[in-house]
Amino acid sequence: MRRPRRRPRLRRPRVAVAAALASAALASPSPPPSPPLVCPCLTAYPAGVSLVSAEVQVVAADGVGLEPSCNSTGYPGWCEHEWCYVDPTACNTEYSTTAYVVGATLHYSYRACGFSNEFESWFYQPPPPSPPPSPPPPSPPLDCPCLTAYPAGVSLVSGEVQVVAADGVSLAYPGTYGLHGCDSHDSGLEPSCNSTGYPGWCEHEWCYVDPTACNTEYSTTAYVVGATLHYSYHACGFSNEFESWFYQPPPPSPPPSPPPPSPPLDCPCLTAYPTGVSLVSGE
Repeated sequence: MRRPRRRPRLRRPRVAVAAALASAALASPSPPPSPPLVCPCLTAYPAGVSLVSAEVQVVAADGVGLEPSCNSTGYPGWCEHEWCYVDPTACNTEYSTTAYVVGATLHYSYRACGFSNEFESWFYQPPPPSPPPSPPPPSPPLDCPCLTAYPAGVSLVSGEVQVVAADGVSLAYPGTYGLHGCDSHDSGLEPSCNSTGYPGWCEHEWCYVDPTACNTEYSTTAYVVGATLHYSYHACGFSNEFESWFYQPPPPSPPPSPPPPSPPLDCPCLTAYPTGVSLVSGE
């Protein structure tokens, strides 16, 4: 039998091989390796640090000369991480500065010992937020009973009580005015609530109260003849709009009238000299 012919081997052209070698030569070189770690630990404290009974004195952040964080259960992880004090002029890795040891400013490094510095992120973490303020205590329940009688000194005339308005006019009101519970005691009464367009407070409820037995807002008045009384709208669930109405400033005065116009000019010229003036040759 005839042997099969062998397939010829494909050869890469020499030009392609040369181009590949040139491309590899132009590729960017890899970065140089990092220098070896050089950061030896100190073997003695610098001058200024004194040992007392072979112990060094430190001061914690709260001013206490004790180890504050790693001597109880649940201590942070950095307590077990290795570190040492170093000379910053002979250290080519990360270090930090501290005044923890009394008598000197020192430099310490976790990196020199193969650890990251988790102490600083723990130490400088912000304090926990303050708890929200306590809600204010609830207001005490309203306790301001209405008077049921006028105090001594107030006399009723024919079952009516006498009041004096702001303009000095004396008026007669019902003998229960402001007494026996909350009511719109001013409704329909002169001088302000007996005509159309009366103010809103005329229909608001109020009553006279004893200020020593009232735990809400009240006001004082001498409206009733014979006694100084105290009245409260708040005791009846209304705001005191009467006072803001009563004590509102008077309306501004109208502007002064303009001065009367000046009279028209009236000053005719003379047409002749008066008697006593003689002309000589027309002069």
